[in-house]
Amino acid sequence: MKIEVVLITGRTIKQGMGIYTGKDSVLYRQETETIELNAAVLEGLGVEEGDRVLVKTAFGQGVFTCRKGEVPENVAFIPYGLAGNSLIGAGTSGSGMPSYKGITAVVGRYEDG
Repeated sequence: MKIEVVLITGRTIKQGMGIYTGKDSVLYRQETETIELNAAVLEGLGVEEGDRVLVKTAFGQGVFTCRKGEVPENVAFIPYGLAGNSLIGAGTSGSGMPSYKGITAVVGRYEDG
């Protein structure tokens, strides 16, 4: 099963701490390769916290570790970082900054191999 969500990205405390320990640090990578989903979405996908999901947008795709978050059912949150940037378009609509919020994404179970 796959579920369509609205993707938003932003900062988290752990992501911010990871910047200071280095973007190659385990803390930074673990945090920025995580997706927060509503409990109903996790259940609908048949996944639990710690499972991996494949996230696709019109701009790219990536594999993320699930975490239950306090987000609306149709919203997914990913901390700023390289993994999340692969899902964001490069267009800026003249602002000089890409849109990091409101991106349509499809989330599904990740099957190894």
